[in-house]
Amino acid sequence: MDSIQLKSCATVANLSCGFDVLGLSINEPYDEITISKSNDKSVKLEILESVYDDIPSEVEKNTGGVPAKLILNDFKLDFGFHIKIKKAFHYVEDLVLALPLLQE
Repeated sequence: MDSIQLKSCATVANLSCGFDVLGLSINEPYDEITISKSNDKSVKLEILESVYDDIPSEVEKNTGGVPAKLILNDFKLDFGFHIKIKKAFHYVEDLVLALPLLQE
């Protein structure tokens, strides 16, 4: 396999009082991530255009880039990663807006 595409759905937690033990995932909004193997031994990020494309494109400042670089180095892989990220939501703002949808 040379690439994989992931859909990371938003989640809602704390549906009950007390402990943080009950939560759920909702279908929308979601982020899309595609990770492809590359011939050079490095991590490259590509932030795709979206409403929320103001996330860091530097590997060291991105929450997807940092673990990818650690995996590359720790496992001494002979290939690299090209990661495309399309953000569809900002966590706090959009989840608050999505709560009425859960009540339908």
